[in-house]
Amino acid sequence: MFLATGIIFAIIGSLMAQDFALGNENLIWNSRVYDFGSIEKSTPVTATFVFENKGEIPVMVVNAKASCGCTVADYTREPIPVGGTGTVTATYNAAKVGVFSKTVTLTLSGSEEPVVLTLKGNVIE
Repeated sequence: MFLATGIIFAIIGSLMAQDFALGNENLIWNSRVYDFGSIEKSTPVTATFVFENKGEIPVMVVNAKASCGCTVADYTREPIPVGGTGTVTATYNAAKVGVFSKTVTLTLSGSEEPVVLTLKGNVIE
């Protein structure tokens, strides 16, 4: 009896883990790359990335890590239900003149694969 119960829980846990692992494929993004074009030095600019959960389970952004201290990320903190949308905003403060490419790496609930969002552009005087 205990063995059968343990097997059933193991199967259910395995199926749930598979659903979570498919979460990234089920997020539809408006874009994963934001090109600011030319921006002025020392003038912060913000990109907003929007995604929709087309999966079968709620998804939650657990963490957003910027590639440098010049970029600050914020994100929807509550679980995104099936059919719902969430946002990630990234603010870049251009301190140097020249071409840039920065990333924000997202960790999602139940997923081993991160989602990488990219900010790029050219900083002018």
